[in-house]
Amino acid sequence: MTDNKSITISLGGREFKVSRLPIGVLRDLDAEVADFPTGDKVSPKDREFFFFDQTLNIIAIAVRKSDPDMTVEKLKDLESDMPELFAAREQILRFSGLVREKTPKGEETSNPT
Repeated sequence: MTDNKSITISLGGREFKVSRLPIGVLRDLDAEVADFPTGDKVSPKDREFFFFDQTLNIIAIAVRKSDPDMTVEKLKDLESDMPELFAAREQILRFSGLVREKTPKGEETSNPT
C-alpha cells in the first residue's frame, strides 16, 4: 500500500507504517546498503548472515518513526518467513529510492552511493 507519503509493510502478522524518511534516516539506510562485504576473503555463508542482519537493520531503521520501540532484537522475535522478510526489505528500499524500479529491459538500477 502506498500514497507516495507512506507505505505499509507486513511482517510477522503485524503491519508497520513507513513514512517519508528524513534525510538522516535515508543516510543511515544508504550506509547500511553500501556496507556489503565483497572479495575472496568473505565466505558465501558470511555474506548470507550479513545480508540477513542487514535486512533486519534496514527494517528497524525504516519503522523507527512510526514504532520507536521496534528494535532488531524485537524484530527477531516476530514469527515470519524469508519471502515476507525480504519483501519488506525490497518495499523499503524502493520506497526510499535506494533501489530504483526496473528499467524497460528488466534490469534493476541502484542509486550510486
